[in-house]
Amino acid sequence: AGRKPVLAVGEGLGRLMGVLLPLMPTVNLTALCHFFRKTGFSIGRPAMDAIKADVAPSLHRGEYFGYYQIAFRVGDITFPVIGTYLYATYLNSYFNVGGLVLPGYSLPYILSSALGLIGLVSVLLLVSPRGEEIQLTRG
Repeated sequence: AGRKPVLAVGEGLGRLMGVLLPLMPTVNLTALCHFFRKTGFSIGRPAMDAIKADVAPSLHRGEYFGYYQIAFRVGDITFPVIGTYLYATYLNSYFNVGGLVLPGYSLPYILSSALGLIGLVSVLLLVSPRGEEIQLTRG
């Protein structure tokens, strides 16, 4: 099946659940949503690790993995601060998105999931793991 479909299913599920998480009406549904979110990320992680290993030259693999971890950790450090600010700022607000009214406190979750989906789509379109030939053309 390849790495990309596994990555797409896992990360896609995780990001979808991230959008739905703040909209759950009960604690039980929130827990279930969180379970599927973490399950999705757990499905996608091995595929992402394999893709990282495929695209990194063997002599510089450790360096590439280090850069990936740095980028990941920068997000782990900065987004809780940004998310807390957004949550506090828009807590009592509502957003009308195409007729769907979303509570303001959902903004950090939606933003996080949107950024994750942009990253996922970028990897799926632009990265060619070993054994999977992809021709990128300039238009």
